[in-house]
Amino acid sequence: MTKKELLNRYAEVLNEKKEAFEENKVEKSKKISKKEAEFYGEDLKIVGFGNFEKKFKEGKTGTINVGPKKGEEYTSLDHFVISFKAGKVFKDKVNGIVSEVVESEDKE
Repeated sequence: MTKKELLNRYAEVLNEKKEAFEENKVEKSKKISKKEAEFYGEDLKIVGFGNFEKKFKEGKTGTINVGPKKGEEYTSLDHFVISFKAGKVFKDKVNGIVSEVVESEDKE
């Protein structure tokens, strides 16, 4: 599954939850777009797979060490990165597959 497919599915899930929530309210508002889903999603937890987290990284300053601009200072911008932490079920399945492969190689 690509990042684009994941965001599309995430937007669908958010819209389903929003519609279910709004059924109890009189006022209807616009649906969440795929672009908005990127900004609404701080953390995404997929049971049995893992967690995606949005983390803030501050810009860095440093010196260029190679090339014709060697010695010049640079500053990178503040930005967000997405980190992934595998869930227990996913880790167990991967470790089970790896251990089966290792055991079969040892037998040969």
